[in-house]
Amino acid sequence: MAKKKTKEEAFNDIYYTATLLASIARRTNNTIADITEAIGEDGVNDIFEYADVNHCLPMDQVATEMARQFNITNVSVVLPSIDEPDVSIPGATQIGRSIARIVVEEEADIEKYPRKLMDILLSGNAERR
Repeated sequence: MAKKKTKEEAFNDIYYTATLLASIARRTNNTIADITEAIGEDGVNDIFEYADVNHCLPMDQVATEMARQFNITNVSVVLPSIDEPDVSIPGATQIGRSIARIVVEEEADIEKYPRKLMDILLSGNAERR
């Protein structure tokens, strides 16, 4: 049985989980919803459970291993060019932090953070939040 996480530890772990999912999505040109669906609830729970250990590994390494483990393939996408010099696209870390904050704001029970994360990411609103 895993030790009970503090609220701060749980935030860090859901932040890591959301960032990893965003990183895999970026790496494979998929949406975060596609990645969440491919990994499934058990996969998301495992990422959350072992985040305190895996966070010390390079994100690129973990994202590559997870994509391979869950047979997530690259999608061929043509992205529109952005000619606006003031437009910046948030990185996976910024996306992960924003989604983690939403999880914490909407769910009081730490043990339900992974399920709440999935609900948010699969709702179709995550790509627009």
